[in-house]
Parts: sequence; structure tokens; C-alpha cells
Amino acid sequence: MVSKLALNLTGCALVLSGISVTYPSNAAPAKKPVAKRAVAPIKKPSPAEVLATHLVLNSLAPGANIAEACRRADFKSLATALSMNVDLLHQEKGEYETSDQFAVRVSRLASAVGGNETIFCQPLNDNEDLPFVYYADTEKFEASFDKNQNVWRDVKQLGSYRTTTRMGVPLTVKASVEFEYNASLTIPKPDESCGASASYPFNYRFTVPASLSEAPILKARGYVAFIGKLVPPYVTEEQNSGSPSLDDPNDIQTVVRTVSLKTNRIILVNGAGKELWSCNLGLPPAQEEYDLADREYNMGNFVAAVRHYQKAASLGNPAAFSSLGYMYGAGEGLPEDKLKALYWYRKSAEAGNVRAQYLVADIYLNGLGIEKDPAQAAVWYRKAADAGDTEALYALGTLYRTGEGVSKDDAQAFGFHRKAAERGDIRAIAAVFKAYADGDGVAKDPVISQFWQHKIKGHGSIGASFLPQLQGSQYIGDMIGQVLASSSAMKAGLKPKDVILSVNGIALTQDRGAGDLIYNSLPGDVVKLEVLEYPIGTKKLLSLNLEKDVTYTSGPPSRALLGVGPVPLPNSDAQVLGLPAGTGEIISSVRDNSPASQSGMRVGDIVLAVNGLPVTTERTLTALIATFNASSTIKIEILRNRNEIITLGVTLARWP
Repeated sequence: MVSKLALNLTGCALVLSGISVTYPSNAAPAKKPVAKRAVAPIKKPSPAEVLATHLVLNSLAPGANIAEACRRADFKSLATALSMNVDLLHQEKGEYETSDQFAVRVSRLASAVGGNETIFCQPLNDNEDLPFVYYADTEKFEASFDKNQNVWRDVKQLGSYRTTTRMGVPLTVKASVEFEYNASLTIPKPDESCGASASYPFNYRFTVPASLSEAPILKARGYVAFIGKLVPPYVTEEQNSGSPSLDDPNDIQTVVRTVSLKTNRIILVNGAGKELWSCNLGLPPAQEEYDLADREYNMGNFVAAVRHYQKAASLGNPAAFSSLGYMYGAGEGLPEDKLKALYWYRKSAEAGNVRAQYLVADIYLNGLGIEKDPAQAAVWYRKAADAGDTEALYALGTLYRTGEGVSKDDAQAFGFHRKAAERGDIRAIAAVFKAYADGDGVAKDPVISQFWQHKIKGHGSIGASFLPQLQGSQYIGDMIGQVLASSSAMKAGLKPKDVILSVNGIALTQDRGAGDLIYNSLPGDVVKLEVLEYPIGTKKLLSLNLEKDVTYTSGPPSRALLGVGPVPLPNSDAQVLGLPAGTGEIISSVRDNSPASQSGMRVGDIVLAVNGLPVTTERTLTALIATFNASSTIKIEILRNRNEIITLGVTLARWP
């Protein structure tokens, strides 16, 4: 087969896994020998040679005729050839492969599959994977195609064999193998100018914007060509064994081969091979090369990554300039060279890359491979800070605080640190806390200082939830609801239904509960709690070291009321309902005129989640409600009648 193809593939060559396949130019026929000679047996091509052949057959050279390329392409054979070379195509370093062998293999692999684009063509007539709609009044097409698209199906009969069932019944089984060849298509950015868009989650859609007078004929006899690049994992193969039975005595083994193709163009071609319409779908070449470089880098292929970064840089990609700076600075894929690193970082910074501007400033400030130059560092930090870079804002504020490279100015320092702190930089938050505490660059303010201190250290917690405890209609304190394992509350001996009467000598009220006082303390602080012990009713005084609160993220615990009595859903019931063990709570009672009753919650409803957070034995409904303020509107997901999941909107009230 290879020798026959050589006549049509004059002068083409591919190298894969160190094996060269060359198609010789047409030469004059050799003279007929006088004497008969022994004919050497034809050497069977290796898997790599087979793949090299089919990569050429399924390729589309620049300027090539689409119709001829479609007639020549054989997607089924390409998928088979890729499967034959799966050990060669994988991107990970083999267990027994040296680094040099891995680098050579990856380089050869990139050369083999990174040449011309790959093409495969699909007929438009009666194709379930390519549903086309033709509008006669406008002579326009609308079409969609699956991201994972079947291209070819093939069945090979293997004959029959005799066997018996598990019950000993004789059975004649017909055996066969069913092959399915799929193309897994990806489109990085559909071009809306040609009517292409992604339709979640499994297909793409496009509209031919111009009228096509040949539209009816095109649908009957035309085809669509998908053109792009083979991308990792290149090919995958799944095999499933048959399961013959008395009802179906067929042993059908299925083999599914899927080729991965990043689609750059879609072209509609009529029956005569004329190109009628095309749509460019790929990324700009510079971005495409940069994405390829990132993928190679993430797989540890630094040399291949450098090659793509250099190509992207030659096409003017500023991010590629910065990446080359990093590769030179780290010595990954290139010899370590700090001056070249600065050259590429600065080139990227001058092109407007904000991150590169920060890195150039860092190099000047710390003298990485050059003499220190704080003044130049300040210039580049300022450029990045003006663009909103958080680290640059903090660094520039620090220069103004120390007077390095700029005139010392505490007010300027505070201004830049405050901007960085508002963006969440923990170092800047600490600087702002200290500035307010000491009055550096801003008026001294202990209250605001404490606010920023909480942002550093967090808020206090004892690891328990609280509920208002009433005696008749009179509020007496906060009852302990849930106590977390290994928490300060558990270590101190607090139990559910104990009632806290005061915190650090401050009596609790309905408007100032235990949660409020504890939350506004710092982790590590020691608090003293006066507790009414359940069930004996004696008072005791406990000292607890506060933990960092991880429950309340938007403010102190509230006095929110839902108005239900929940009990845990037994694991046996959860299993019957198909729910994980330890999830869900059953509503055993609903308070009249409460938010729960007004929203339609009923006794017997099973609460599954609150605002998307599952209700579990560790995250109870009571604990979740305690994280909201009164008047908050929340969504509660419930299972009703054990077969209907509904979501209710509930506006919480305040405890009376």
C-alpha cells in the first residue's frame, strides 16, 4: 500500500519516532535485467510509517484544492494509524524514559503532527450528526454539529462459536466487532461574524449569512469540510466486550476511536467540489501559538514551550515576551540569562503588559542580574499601580514609606497601601491597621484600626451556634444549639441547651447576643462566659480561648427566625430516597404565622439545602439559618412527598 501511495505523494516526507518515510520523485524506469534475480520480500511498514502516510493523506496544504483533499482523506485509516501509535503519542514522560529521550520524542512528535492542517469531510445528506435547516424564502442554511461527532462506522464479522449459559443451556453465538470513528471538535472562539456560536453544552451552531442559490442541491450532494490541527490526546480508544444471552445471542465487541481536532475553519463545498462558503473559527495565530506554549509548559515540555513562545513573540504577543523573560530567568528550556530575562520582560512591559511592568520593577529594586536601581523600580511600579495591580500598589506604598527611590511621604504611602488593602492584600491590610493605630500618614483612629485588625486576624468564635432562649415571653439568654467537635466550646464543657447569660460580665439582650459579643473579639482572646447548665439549672463561669470564625462571612450572627422544628433524617430513610447518609432534616413542626408557614413549608417536608449549601449532620438547618440576618431572603430546597424537589423563597423574620 505504501509503495502505491508513493506514486501520488511525490517528494513528501515525514519523520516520526526517528523513522523517515520518503516518497521519491518520478525517475526514469530501470532497465530490465538480463538475468532473473531473487525478489526480496516487501517489508511491512512500521506503525510509525503507516501514521506518517495517513498524516499526509489527511492533510491540507496551504492553497490546496478542498475537493481533492476531501476525496483523498481517509479519516478511518487516520484514526486507526493514530491508535497504532498511542504509546508514541502520549505527552507524559515514560517511567523508563530518560529526560533526553523524552525531549527528542516530544520534538519529533511535534514535527510530525504539527505540520499542515488536518481535514475531514462529512456529507450533508441524511447526516444525523449534521442537522441542516434550509429556508426556501431566504435561501439560507442554519446548521449545528456535535462537538463529539461520528465520522464512520464499520462492522467486522468474526463468525460464530458454541457455548452454554450459566444455566447450562447450549447457545450458538455470532461474534462481531463494531468500530466507531469519532472526531472530537473544539472551537476556541467561534467567530460571530460568520454566524457561528457555541450551543451549551455539546454542540456548535452556525448560520450561512448569505443566500446560496445552490442551497437545495448543496444539501442533497454537498458536504462540509472541518479543517484544523490535531491536538493532545490526539486519539483515545475505548473497548467494550459483548454480553450474549438467550434473548440476544450476539457477541458484539465495540471499539470507539476518537480523534481530537481543534477546528480552525468550516467550509461548505458543493457536489462539483466548488467552495461556496467558509467560516474562520480559530484564534489569531499569535494567541494560538501562545496557548500551545502554555499547554506544553504545563506538561513539563519546556523546550517545546520555548519554541511556541518564540513563535508567538515573533507574531507580536506581549504575554509571550513576558514568558520568554521567565524562561530565561528560571533557566527552563533556555540557558539562564538574567539580562535576556530583563530584555524580554521590559519588551512586554513597554507593550502594556501590567504584570511585566511589576516584574521589571522588581528586577530593578532587587538587582536581579543588574545593579539595583530603586528610582527605575518606582517608575515601573507606578505604571503597574496606575493600571490597578495590587502588588504594585503595595510595593509603591512601601517605597514612599521608606523613601527608597522616591521622597519619603507617609500620606502617599498610606494612600497606596489603602488601595492595595481594599483589594485584599494582607501585607497592605497590616500596614493600614498600623497606620491608623500609630497615626502614620492618616489621623489616629483606634476604632478603624480595630476594623482592619479584624481583617488580619479574623473574628472570634467558640465553635457553637446560638438561639434566643425565652422564659415565657421574657428573654433570658442564648441557648447553645450545635457544638462543633474539638471546638473551644466542647473543650470547655459546653453542651447543647446550656444557656449563656453574659460574656465578659456584659449581660445579653435580644439586640446584643452572645454571638455578637464573641464575633467582635479577636481569635486568641480569652472570654468569660456565665452559663446556666442544662438540665440541672446551676450557674457556672467558663473561660474559653477564641478560635477564628469560619462560619459567619458577612457579619455577626443574627436573631433570624424561620419557624420550624427540624429533626435529622434517619440514614435508613436517606438510603431509600437515594440521598447520602447524614443529609437532610425532616420538618416536625411549623410555627403559625412564621416565615416557614407563609412560604408554604409543611410538616413532613425534607430540607435538603439552604442557598445551595447541603443540610447535613455537621451543617444543620439551625446552624445555617443562624448565619443570616433577620429580613434576609433565602432559598430552601425541599423534598416533598418523597418524590418532588421544590425550591421555596423565604424571607426570615426577627425573633420576638
